[in-house]
Amino acid sequence: MPNTKHAALLTIQEVASVANVSESTVKRWIASGELPRIKLGRRKPNRVRDNRPVRLRIKDVAKLIGATLEDIQTALAGTTGASK
Repeated sequence: MPNTKHAALLTIQEVASVANVSESTVKRWIASGELPRIKLGRRKPNRVRDNRPVRLRIKDVAKLIGATLEDIQTALAGTTGASK
C-alpha cells in the first residue's frame, strides 16, 4: 500500500470487510464515538443534510479491532485480489 495521505483512509465497506462485521456495526461504532470519522470535502451552505463521504483512518480501525496495520493491509490486498 503506498504511503500517501489517501491510502490511510478506508470506506465503511472496507472496514466491515477487514473487521468481519456488518456495515451497520461499523456505523454504530462511528455513532457511539468508538471509531472517529473523517468527512471529505466542504459542507455546502444552507443544506440541512450533510451528505459528504465518510472515511475512517486505518490506524483507528487497527486500534479498535486489535490488529496491526500490516494485518489490515494484507486483508485489504486479499479482498481486492478476490474481486478481480
